[in-house]
Amino acid sequence: MHRDEAATRLEQDHRDVAQALARLLDFAKAGDEELVREEWDAVEARILAHMDAEEMYLLPGFERDQPADAAAIRKAHDAIRRVLGESGVAVDLHLLRAENIADLCRRLVEHIDAERSSLYPWARAKGDSDSLRLLLRQLHPAARPRDRTASTLYALLQACRDGERGYRAAASDVPDGGYQLMFAHYANERAAFAARLDDALRALGAIPVREGSALGALHRGWLDTKATVTGGDPKVVLGECLRGEDAALKAYRVALRAGLPPSVREVVQEQYEGVKKAHAEVAALAGK
Repeated sequence: MHRDEAATRLEQDHRDVAQALARLLDFAKAGDEELVREEWDAVEARILAHMDAEEMYLLPGFERDQPADAAAIRKAHDAIRRVLGESGVAVDLHLLRAENIADLCRRLVEHIDAERSSLYPWARAKGDSDSLRLLLRQLHPAARPRDRTASTLYALLQACRDGERGYRAAASDVPDGGYQLMFAHYANERAAFAARLDDALRALGAIPVREGSALGALHRGWLDTKATVTGGDPKVVLGECLRGEDAALKAYRVALRAGLPPSVREVVQEQYEGVKKAHAEVAALAGK
């Protein structure tokens, strides 16, 4: 049982890494350095953990039966680690380019094909049961994709409801008509975002929550208190709205790294662009 399960899990890891690299390539092409940094950290850790698990629990036995193939796999692992190291430096220097990611993808595809034709068939037929059990424990099987998608959408739904209520509170706190219109616009936009996320959750068979997060409620209350003390000073209110926008941006960046189904990811990506636009406008008006 452990033999087939372990090989299947490693193959699933390959698919997950391929999806993560595709996301990374999209982020690099879009020039979004924050998302590139976050996705890179996750994909690098995933690849290193995968290779470490193979070398610890599979390759020792595989080497006894097929030494040449095992040596080729170790050599490929070394090459991939070098590329990861070089790419990590490029990320730190904001120099990682789409062609670097494409080169890493090519190397991984070649390596995956080699393992599928040699290492994994051997693991299914001859792998040591105890070693494979330990490998499975180290890899920690993830939740079902449907569950991961639902939990990701729940977090975004709460963020949008927080944003809607926060902006409505801001609109009522400032006397300036222009700011009132802007805040009302963003409140309505977040309400529309929440409605689409609600629909996506229902399509998954999930029941959307009706309230925003506790953190959002605290933030709205603080905003109301500051506005009362300062007489609705737009700069103070804008500063609080910017704090909320920082949290919203983080939530959407996490979601875009979550391996969502294409149809759901398209919705989230579109909303993320709207949140970035709002963040930039509020930051500019707040003088940040």
